[in-house]
Amino acid sequence: MRSQIAKFIKRFLKDPYRKEDKEWIYNLAYENYINVVDKLRKLGKLI
Repeated sequence: MRSQIAKFIKRFLKDPYRKEDKEWIYNLAYENYINVVDKLRKLGKLI
Protein backbone atom coordinates (compact mmCIF):
# COMPACT_ATOMS: atom_id res chain seq x y z
CA MET A 1 0.00 0.00 0.00
CA ARG A 2 2.79 2.42 0.82
CA SER A 3 4.34 1.85 -2.58
CA GLN A 4 1.05 2.85 -4.22
CA ILE A 5 0.97 6.08 -2.21
CA ALA A 6 4.57 6.78 -3.19
CA LYS A 7 3.69 6.25 -6.86
CA PHE A 8 0.71 8.59 -6.53
CA ILE A 9 2.83 11.30 -4.91
CA LYS A 10 5.50 11.00 -7.56
CA ARG A 11 3.01 11.01 -10.45
CA PHE A 12 0.82 13.89 -9.35
CA LEU A 13 2.78 16.03 -6.91
CA LYS A 14 6.55 15.76 -7.13
CA ASP A 15 7.67 14.70 -10.57
CA PRO A 16 4.63 14.46 -12.82
CA TYR A 17 4.88 12.41 -15.98
CA ARG A 18 2.86 15.07 -17.70
CA LYS A 19 2.10 18.66 -16.82
CA GLU A 20 -1.59 17.78 -17.22
CA ASP A 21 -1.35 15.27 -14.36
CA LYS A 22 -0.20 17.92 -11.93
CA GLU A 23 -2.79 20.43 -13.16
CA TRP A 24 -5.55 17.83 -12.85
CA ILE A 25 -4.79 16.98 -9.22
CA TYR A 26 -4.46 20.63 -8.21
CA ASN A 27 -7.74 21.53 -9.94
CA LEU A 28 -9.50 18.59 -8.31
CA ALA A 29 -8.20 19.58 -4.90
CA TYR A 30 -9.10 23.25 -5.38
CA GLU A 31 -12.63 22.57 -6.62
CA ASN A 32 -13.36 20.13 -3.78
CA TYR A 33 -11.51 21.96 -0.97
CA ILE A 34 -9.11 19.06 -0.49
CA ASN A 35 -5.62 19.33 0.95
CA VAL A 36 -4.03 16.43 -0.91
CA VAL A 37 -0.78 16.48 1.04
CA ASP A 38 -2.62 16.41 4.37
CA LYS A 39 -4.90 13.58 3.23
CA LEU A 40 -1.94 11.50 2.07
CA ARG A 41 -0.09 12.15 5.32
CA LYS A 42 -3.11 10.96 7.33
CA LEU A 43 -3.48 7.90 5.12
CA GLY A 44 0.21 7.08 5.57
CA LYS A 45 -0.23 7.14 9.35
CA LEU A 46 -3.12 4.69 9.13
CA ILE A 47 -1.25 2.06 7.18
